Amino acid sequence: MDKVVDRFFGTPPFDEYKDFFNIFRIDVISNESGVNHPQTANDENYSVPLMVVDNYFGSSFDRAGIHRLLSPSKYNKVIQVLAANVPDYDQIFVVVNTSYFGGAGGAFATFSMHSSAGNVAMHELGHSFAKLADEYSSAGGSPREAANTTMETRRELIKWNYWIEDSIPIPTPGTQTEYNDVIGLFEGAAYRKKDWYRPKYNCKMRSSGRPFCEVCAEAIINKIYDLVDPVDSFSPAEQNVNIDGGDIEFTLDLIQTESKTIRTEWFLNDDFILGNASQYQMNQAELTGGLNELAVMVLDTTDMVRDEEHRIRHMSVIKWAIDKTTSVNINSMQSRIKMSAWPNPFTDRIVVEYAIDTGSEIDIDIVGLTGEVIFFRSIGHRPSGSYREEINLNKDVGSGMYILRLKSGRAVIPIKLVRR
Repeated sequence: MDKVVDRFFGTPPFDEYKDFFNIFRIDVISNESGVNHPQTANDENYSVPLMVVDNYFGSSFDRAGIHRLLSPSKYNKVIQVLAANVPDYDQIFVVVNTSYFGGAGGAFATFSMHSSAGNVAMHELGHSFAKLADEYSSAGGSPREAANTTMETRRELIKWNYWIEDSIPIPTPGTQTEYNDVIGLFEGAAYRKKDWYRPKYNCKMRSSGRPFCEVCAEAIINKIYDLVDPVDSFSPAEQNVNIDGGDIEFTLDLIQTESKTIRTEWFLNDDFILGNASQYQMNQAELTGGLNELAVMVLDTTDMVRDEEHRIRHMSVIKWAIDKTTSVNINSMQSRIKMSAWPNPFTDRIVVEYAIDTGSEIDIDIVGLTGEVIFFRSIGHRPSGSYREEINLNKDVGSGMYILRLKSGRAVIPIKLVRR
């Protein structure tokens, strides 16, 4: 098990974000050691003997008629063990005590103690954690659109097009070695040899011994930020702090990447005052009379993320409202914004759902790729909470790609939209 943990923290991009994770091991005792193998798969491997084993989670090969598909059958028992030991879990690994090859993604990333367990574990984690699809062409299930698989062949609409250099042909020939290490559009993915495409010639989601490609690594990082805020804590955190005279120290406790890509920008009353610092020492003489606002924006600048939509959506903003009267009163708040828009692609109607942690002025607009504004709505002030807006676009607006932007204070959250 220690080797698997070492593989986890040694595999990009998880190695870069190791401080964002806590791993807990729970040993579960079964009545009998091993795994079930009923020999009922359509692609049966008879070198693995028929086995009937009373293990705690009912783990078995031949799930869904596929021999290598190894997973628990007693899901409720897995959930009960987690609830009793680590109720706030985000991701589950189930390790099955057998030396035969197998594993599965789905709700629980499952793998055996085969010699390739580390590689299999990371492949299955790609499924369970980041919802990545299989990129191999052999039979295994139903194809689906995912961060790393698509049927789209129009360059401008390929979901990972910002990774594709202009010189790369679309579709990308898989028979020419000059394209082996680039991002393109390679045919053969999602259990289909034709009409389904993957980003790279080879990747861990196609062959478990390979590293994750750039597109898959980006999807993993985006999922990490769905779960973890890089601001672990901040100070002052109290709602009301009275300070008489002297300087005021504002600090952030950041969860940093291995390459130190988490950056900060500090603003006082909308003026930039400091960059790339986890603390700011304020002299009270800097404050104007009445209400002041100190804000710090926290953003990961890693070059492993090229999708600016996701990068900005995962930005954290900490604000302190500072009232300078006879003493200084500080009210702190942490702000994160979440937004989604559907359907996408759309025809005429778009539903925008968003949630804000702190009240702010909200605007929504839609712009074309050349910058022309085709829609604008000033919503006004919204207190913290979840909201929904419906947009009906003029039928004169042509098909193609657009950018929907939600503006909340200084933050601008973009989402790419495609009109049919």
